[in-house]
Amino acid sequence: MSVSPPDGRPCIEFDQHSREYAEHNVEVLRTLRETAPVAWTSSYGGFWVVTRYEDVAAVLGDAETYSSAVVEESDGTRHGGTMIPTPPAFIQQIPAETDAPEWADYRRPLVARFSPAAVEGMRPAIDEITSRTIDAIIGSGSCDLVYDIANPIPSAAMFHALGLPLDEWAPFAVHFHNAIAAAPGSEEFIAAGEGLTVFVEKLYAEVQERRSSPGSDIISEIVGLTICGRPITDQESVSIVFTLTLAGVDTSTMLLSNAFAFLNDRPAQRAWLLEDRKNMRLATEEFLRWSSPGQALARTVMRVAELGGQRLEPGDRVLVYHASANRDESKFEKADECVLDRYPNRHVGFGVGPHRCLGSHLARAEFESVMSEVLRRMPDYEIDMSKASKYPNLGAVNGWVQLPATFTPELSFVGS
Repeated sequence: MSVSPPDGRPCIEFDQHSREYAEHNVEVLRTLRETAPVAWTSSYGGFWVVTRYEDVAAVLGDAETYSSAVVEESDGTRHGGTMIPTPPAFIQQIPAETDAPEWADYRRPLVARFSPAAVEGMRPAIDEITSRTIDAIIGSGSCDLVYDIANPIPSAAMFHALGLPLDEWAPFAVHFHNAIAAAPGSEEFIAAGEGLTVFVEKLYAEVQERRSSPGSDIISEIVGLTICGRPITDQESVSIVFTLTLAGVDTSTMLLSNAFAFLNDRPAQRAWLLEDRKNMRLATEEFLRWSSPGQALARTVMRVAELGGQRLEPGDRVLVYHASANRDESKFEKADECVLDRYPNRHVGFGVGPHRCLGSHLARAEFESVMSEVLRRMPDYEIDMSKASKYPNLGAVNGWVQLPATFTPELSFVGS
């Protein structure tokens, strides 16, 4: 699978956006861990692929050596950032695509807003959103577990967390999902782009309103930030809110959809999850490890470094695979199996180091609320796997486009 070019780099053929990779990613990553854990590919201008747990953690934990920032040249050319290839400009992902010292000023107030204590205070609202969403479909006996449950609930919960009007989340929820799940060029993909453009325009209006009439919500706090001694701009404020929404919505959607699919033909595991809240919390971590909704993140090397026996040069691009680290056999026994009561479980599903996911506690709370309610009220749900479909591209994320399901309806809700 690998050869060594003249400079000694182990070189592989690797395209994370290919259909072949999407269909065989588990096997591909396992082979790389075993034979070329830090290897160079010429795809997309060339980058290093990092697959072992210890190496992935080392990169993610060292923000001085491995930069997350996007750099935009005067001619509009963009390079760097957290994806390979660097996508065309739409809106910068702040604080994900920034480095210190700006990164610290962007992130500082967000940590408290999404802390365990803060999220615990949101649980009643999340439970209410979950219950209301399931009320709307429970009498029908059928639904799509992605479009009707796993996507709208995180969308509404994130609107609540941000202080956005709860009656306005619905038009945007499907666009967040289809921007990732739909095939590029399809009607759904085009509509998603248009919808997210409208959402950004709405965020500019919200930011400007908070500047003139600040409140106690998170957006008001963001627009009042000082970044390296200067007032934050409207564009930066919008970028932060957009990033929180995009990252918080579809990541939870992917986590839930992967768990729904796994539990489809496993009634014993469904029952076990409802026995004790501790069981649900253990399973949440295992679904995060086993399915790895966020597959990989990119970094740019800022200084000469050694990783996995390879010499990395300034300017090199690096793609670190959470999905591979989470199945590293040297770290996890039965790594390819989903062991719901696995403990301890030091997965990197939310990353490690300074850029660790801000919304990890919120994602856990959403998962526990939704999964508990679905298993309680739709205990016999059955997915039509012949009509289900996974994301066609696993270059960055892992989830299901759709999961059509049937279940015994709650007759008390029919016609309500």
